[in-house]
Amino acid sequence: MNNKVRRFAALQSICLALIAASATGAMAADFHDTENHWAAQAIDIWSDNAVIHGHEGAFRPDDTVTRGELAVMLDRIMKYTETAENTYSDLGDTWYTEAVLKLAASGIIEGDGSVIRPEDSVTREEAAVMFARAFELKPADESELNFTDASDISDWALDAVLALSERGFVNGFEDGTFRPGTSMSRAEFVTMVNNAVTGFYTDAGTYTAEDKLTGIVVVNAADVVLNEMEIDGDIILAPGVGDGVVTLVNCTVTGDIITQGGSVVEENDSITGGEAGDDETPTSSPSPTQKPGGSGGGGGGGSSISTAAETSIIVNKSYADRTGTVTVDRKRYTIGKNAFASLNEAIDKANSLEKAATITLKSDLTADETIVITADGMTLDGGGRKIEFAEGVKDGIQAENASGTTIKSLDIVMNGAEGWSGSYGIQVYLADAKLSDISVTGADAALLVNGSEVTLSGDMDVSGNEFGGIEVSKGSGVETMPKLMGDAKLVNSTETASNPTVWIDKVSELTEAVVELEGLESVDVTEKDQKHYFVNGLPETMTAEAATAEELKDAVSDPEVRVITVTGEITADEKLSIGRSVTIKGGSAARESGAGIVFDNTDGIEIENAGEVILEDLTVKVENNEEGWQGIYGIQAYGTSNVTLNNVTVTGADGGVLVNGAEAVLSGVVDVSGNEFGGIEVSKGVGVETMPKLSGDATLRNDSESASNPTIWIDKVSGLTADVVAIDGLESVDVTEKDQKHYFVNGLPETMTAEAATAEELKDAVSDPEVRVITVTGEITADEKLSIGRS
Repeated sequence: MNNKVRRFAALQSICLALIAASATGAMAADFHDTENHWAAQAIDIWSDNAVIHGHEGAFRPDDTVTRGELAVMLDRIMKYTETAENTYSDLGDTWYTEAVLKLAASGIIEGDGSVIRPEDSVTREEAAVMFARAFELKPADESELNFTDASDISDWALDAVLALSERGFVNGFEDGTFRPGTSMSRAEFVTMVNNAVTGFYTDAGTYTAEDKLTGIVVVNAADVVLNEMEIDGDIILAPGVGDGVVTLVNCTVTGDIITQGGSVVEENDSITGGEAGDDETPTSSPSPTQKPGGSGGGGGGGSSISTAAETSIIVNKSYADRTGTVTVDRKRYTIGKNAFASLNEAIDKANSLEKAATITLKSDLTADETIVITADGMTLDGGGRKIEFAEGVKDGIQAENASGTTIKSLDIVMNGAEGWSGSYGIQVYLADAKLSDISVTGADAALLVNGSEVTLSGDMDVSGNEFGGIEVSKGSGVETMPKLMGDAKLVNSTETASNPTVWIDKVSELTEAVVELEGLESVDVTEKDQKHYFVNGLPETMTAEAATAEELKDAVSDPEVRVITVTGEITADEKLSIGRSVTIKGGSAARESGAGIVFDNTDGIEIENAGEVILEDLTVKVENNEEGWQGIYGIQAYGTSNVTLNNVTVTGADGGVLVNGAEAVLSGVVDVSGNEFGGIEVSKGVGVETMPKLSGDATLRNDSESASNPTIWIDKVSGLTADVVAIDGLESVDVTEKDQKHYFVNGLPETMTAEAATAEELKDAVSDPEVRVITVTGEITADEKLSIGRS
């Protein structure tokens, strides 16, 4: 690398090509320390292209290049767009930070755990690896390194050094060594770039070159037209091209077209090299727009551009009014066949195919009509891009009567008018679909699951829709129950009481509808016949705390409040009536102290014709209850089909709980000790039509259980033909004289059992109305019949 006469001559033509390519018109910096340096020409070229900068008039060509400096230079060439999160303890906020994070996001530079060493000098083998990653260089098959110290090159750097060496982008020293562990100088790195890149286009415009360009051509801006060029090597569309297009007109390219950003449109008689991969449709023969090609100056062992199948469809608004072929991600597409400027055109094409197709967006799009998917197995891959629908478009994307639909990595922006119009960003109707990494904003609701099965994954952002995130329903004439499931991370930054993240509409009809998403809190909204789900916890307007009877009564009366927390012991002199869906629970202080609601010689909580009512972590106590039956209950559920008692204690009443023509579920620990006549009465009062039902898996407690104080009893059992008590672990007896059935959690009381070893003991036991179970302990001889006239 020290033969400056040979190097200067070799760089003459490259210098001319690069200066012609530069659209900035910038002049090279006048560095006072490079005039007679062996790398002066390369330094001038890349200074002129604003890739390298000096400091106070000096370039310091022989100083070692740091990892941070190298990152900045590569970023100026490629214009990377993605930035990694800064998780490195040694990367502060400085002039190279953004470039280092951009290269980290692209996998060009790697850290070591929590450090990335931006101030460390770059070794020659490290520089080779980062350069090869940036320019996607690989060695040719069966090539070998000729450096005398090749055995000193790290295994992880071998391919990179080989790829650069066989192309002449790096050279060894006069003694035949490569010196992989030696720090690379700033001049050496600029020279490596200069050896590799022979065309560099940074601004939109039309360019040509009189001489053949041998090496890599880099384009880092959209709307560049290369006209009548001969390129013996690769063309790289750098990330700076974004979603834009680079056009080749009458060009010959022997290497790869590498699209790190945007796409290449080939017009007229452009010829690009390529060999089809094993998994793609091969290029069968030379044609006016392509022919097989060799390695060229940068192609290594042959390129791998393949012809995309007709089921592989791309969409980019920049393809409007264009013809010819498009090369993206080493695949060649034909405009009008599997490359379109309009998503609706692409969808129409995919719907017409009789096989599964994948449509990939290559730019943000606008749409002035609904996009309708009807074909089975279609995938719409947004590639992280956005579709914005015009005002007046009611629905964004509809999947109708289609199976196996996938929509992923897509942002949808609707522009619906204020007020409900039934506008959805995505509507899945009688179909099954998988949605992954989706955001929808600007609609009435982000997603409608209408008689369909939808699975969510990745990030699902439903913020900014007027009435909520996801509606689960079954429209008119639809028979199939909807199902919403998955492990997506749901986001709804505009969630409120009137803007839930998920809701089931007409929930009374959708008894088998399924919402299986983790991390949601739900409430019944009976007045709307809906169930609402919230991802950020219940909105403040839906919760209240109560420390007094008046606060508790006010909270129950407020239809917006769905969850009430009792923060201490409340004393009430009248019953608490509940006629709507609500949850009342004891706060941590109440749970720790065992406090709750104390009623003074009156019924406690009366639930009548309500929706879903949950009482949990709560103690209900009746004090000063006069002796004898007065019909006072701690909790009474009347005509309500969805009552849950979870970790509830009821004491001091005549009966702890009354389930009167209602359905109640017990869970956790339910303690009904200390009530005068028993724990839980199940009955159907006068004028009540519905059968009561008591079920659950709670651990029942009744420390005051006795023959006259059962844990559960059914009243007027002869009129309750259904199996109204469905709780395991209880022993029961019929009490015919009272038309009741009694259940005991601690086994039958001693007074209800007897043993008989003689005819007299047996006769006495049968005559005792308290005894319900008699055990004969041996052979009994009787001289008269045994008469039984009771249960």
